[in-house]
Amino acid sequence: MRLDLKYALRQIAKNPGFTAVVVLSLAFGIGANTAIFGLVDTLILRPLPVTHPERPRAFPMLPGHHGSRPFPARRANGGR
Repeated sequence: MRLDLKYALRQIAKNPGFTAVVVLSLAFGIGANTAIFGLVDTLILRPLPVTHPERPRAFPMLPGHHGSRPFPARRANGGR
């Protein structure tokens, strides 16, 4: 076991570019895995923090807003 560890350290010192690529690849993979799991955990695995998530809710519109469309509604006759 000790000889294997010495051999591994020699190879790491001999090929620093390869070692950097391996370490960066592992770091990127671990980071991406952590980020994806965090999103899945937040969005899918944990229940919503509301009392009845199966019941739809209506929210009042903000003052000055008329409906959910950003532009005025068009009339059936083409806006004339």
